Amino acid sequence: MVISFHSSGDDSMDEMVRRHPKTIFVAAHPGEYDKYLRHLARMRMSENYYLDLSGTGLFRHGMLRRGIDEFGPERFIFGSDYPTCSPAMFIGGIAMDPLLSEQEKTLILAGNAKRLLRLG
Repeated sequence: MVISFHSSGDDSMDEMVRRHPKTIFVAAHPGEYDKYLRHLARMRMSENYYLDLSGTGLFRHGMLRRGIDEFGPERFIFGSDYPTCSPAMFIGGIAMDPLLSEQEKTLILAGNAKRLLRLG
């Protein structure tokens, strides 16, 4: 099962992830730097925790690269937060990032979601 949820820094999320090791959790919004670090801590805690790149966060140069360097590109998923945010901003934030390889971009923009949803 894949559960997409609106994330926060709340410790109850740690417990939720710990209690359900066979469930895939996809947290929306990297957030500012401190919240992003909290997501990375959850990713260290559990291989079933993924991050949807919608909402705030991508505008901080190098944040995504840091996460990929630690976990690989497979744990990050494109998200637009549409209709609140412009999808073009998030597509561009990934597709035009000079710190990402073409393979990383492909996985984040489509490949990871296809794998998790068993579409490909």
